[in-house]
Amino acid sequence: MQEESEVKNEGMAIPTEVQWLVNPRTIRESRQTGEIAASLVVFVAKGSQVARSLIEKGINAVGV
Repeated sequence: MQEESEVKNEGMAIPTEVQWLVNPRTIRESRQTGEIAASLVVFVAKGSQVARSLIEKGINAVGV
Protein backbone atom coordinates (compact mmCIF):
# COMPACT_ATOMS: atom_id res chain seq x y z
CA MET A 1 0.00 0.00 0.00
CA GLN A 2 2.89 2.36 0.75
CA GLU A 3 4.32 2.01 -2.76
CA GLU A 4 0.88 2.43 -4.36
CA SER A 5 0.29 5.64 -2.39
CA GLU A 6 3.66 7.04 -3.47
CA VAL A 7 2.89 6.23 -7.12
CA LYS A 8 -0.56 7.86 -6.97
CA ASN A 9 0.88 10.97 -5.27
CA GLU A 10 3.84 12.08 -7.36
CA GLY A 11 6.68 13.49 -5.29
CA MET A 12 5.32 12.19 -2.00
CA ALA A 13 7.50 9.92 0.12
CA ILE A 14 6.13 7.88 3.00
CA PRO A 15 9.03 7.34 5.43
CA THR A 16 7.29 4.75 7.62
CA GLU A 17 4.86 1.90 7.17
CA VAL A 18 1.17 2.70 7.23
CA GLN A 19 -0.31 2.14 10.69
CA TRP A 20 -3.86 0.92 11.16
CA LEU A 21 -6.07 1.50 14.19
CA VAL A 22 -8.16 -1.51 13.14
CA ASN A 23 -7.15 -4.69 11.35
CA PRO A 24 -7.31 -3.98 7.57
CA ARG A 25 -9.21 -7.24 7.03
CA THR A 26 -11.93 -6.00 9.42
CA ILE A 27 -12.21 -2.73 7.50
CA ARG A 28 -12.42 -4.55 4.15
CA GLU A 29 -15.11 -6.94 5.43
CA SER A 30 -17.14 -4.07 6.92
CA ARG A 31 -17.05 -2.23 3.58
CA GLN A 32 -18.08 -5.33 1.65
CA THR A 33 -21.06 -6.01 3.91
CA GLY A 34 -22.17 -2.38 3.80
CA GLU A 35 -21.60 -1.87 7.52
CA ILE A 36 -19.37 1.11 6.69
CA ALA A 37 -19.09 3.21 3.54
CA ALA A 38 -15.72 4.80 4.22
CA SER A 39 -12.82 4.90 6.66
CA LEU A 40 -11.09 7.83 8.29
CA VAL A 41 -7.57 8.52 7.08
CA VAL A 42 -5.17 10.83 8.91
CA PHE A 43 -2.10 12.27 7.21
CA VAL A 44 0.65 13.95 9.20
CA ALA A 45 2.73 16.49 7.29
CA LYS A 46 6.09 17.43 8.75
CA GLY A 47 6.79 21.07 8.10
CA SER A 48 4.76 23.92 6.71
CA GLN A 49 6.21 23.58 3.19
CA VAL A 50 5.07 19.94 2.97
CA ALA A 51 1.65 20.86 4.37
CA ARG A 52 1.25 23.69 1.85
CA SER A 53 2.18 21.37 -1.01
CA LEU A 54 -0.39 18.78 0.10
CA ILE A 55 -3.09 21.44 0.35
CA GLU A 56 -2.26 22.85 -3.10
CA LYS A 57 -1.88 19.51 -4.92
CA GLY A 58 -4.25 17.38 -2.87
CA ILE A 59 -3.59 13.78 -1.92
CA ASN A 60 -5.09 10.49 -3.07
CA ALA A 61 -5.65 7.73 -0.55
CA VAL A 62 -5.71 4.20 -1.92
CA GLY A 63 -8.24 1.54 -0.96
CA VAL A 64 -7.70 -1.27 1.47
